Amino acid sequence: PEAADSSSFDVQLGDIILTATDGLFDNMPDYMILQELKKLKTSNYDSVLQTAQSIAKQAHNLAYDPNYMSPFAQFACDNGLNVR
Repeated sequence: PEAADSSSFDVQLGDIILTATDGLFDNMPDYMILQELKKLKTSNYDSVLQTAQSIAKQAHNLAYDPNYMSPFAQFACDNGLNVR
């Protein structure tokens, strides 16, 4: 824990805080995640759940698409690793 990164920031009513594992961020670029979050019309449970499930499903589908260059794969290629 002593070596963990730490930060703080102010939030306001209406802000969306997304927490996820690398399974999301390795497979979906920020702009795709933001496209889904923009569809969130209300903050009620069902709407948030539907959006979260949609994001997770897209990340899962992209993870298994052999023709998709994920953010993780792009970063690996940029650093000299062959991931294809």
